[in-house]
Amino acid sequence: KVDQPLGMTALIYASAQPVTLLPGGELYRSRALERHRGVPMRLSAPLFTVQGILEGVAMASVAVVATFLLGFQQIPVLFAALLVLLAFLLVRNGYLESVGKLGRRLPWVSMSAKSVHDFSRGNQRLLGGRKFIWLLLWSVGIEIIGAAVALVAVLGVGGGVSILQAALIYIIPALVGFVSLLPAGLGANEQSAIGLLLAMSQGGGIAVAATLVLRVSLVGFGIALGSATWA
Repeated sequence: KVDQPLGMTALIYASAQPVTLLPGGELYRSRALERHRGVPMRLSAPLFTVQGILEGVAMASVAVVATFLLGFQQIPVLFAALLVLLAFLLVRNGYLESVGKLGRRLPWVSMSAKSVHDFSRGNQRLLGGRKFIWLLLWSVGIEIIGAAVALVAVLGVGGGVSILQAALIYIIPALVGFVSLLPAGLGANEQSAIGLLLAMSQGGGIAVAATLVLRVSLVGFGIALGSATWA
């Protein structure tokens, strides 16, 4: 159990926003908790990896609902949702420990068996029970806010999409960017967003402008928030 003051946890979370744009950047928050509060990484790391899993499940859930209501890109979205579900089930059922054991055999990886076990068990505990349902509902709410930001971005440059279409514009590029393992999904996110907007009968200029506004709003906010805590 990690029991820390809400204010300090929020400050560490915010300060790590610029770093989390990088692959594996979420672990910086665990390192910050260890450095400033003495919380071992083996205890706090599951908190932040589960955050990513929750975000993926929430995105997939919203995207599936939106795509089936719209009758748009159902097969690709369903396929992505199944991959997210598979990842969730693997972690939830403890297979993360098996992956960790394989990773320990690599010459440049240094992890103790206990660390791998604690990490896997921590993820399992957080992904089970009533607590998981509340965390998932909270995550879905955050994705809806993201969809609203996408809607404002498109409408603001003269486009016209519904809130369901905006949800896909926000979620699908985020999933593509995550799978690409590029920093902040740079390039992959933007291309998929523009492609979606064109498929939704938005003009080329509107598609590019809306994508830029959306990306600057989301990524820029995280960088600004983190930089403010460093000042």
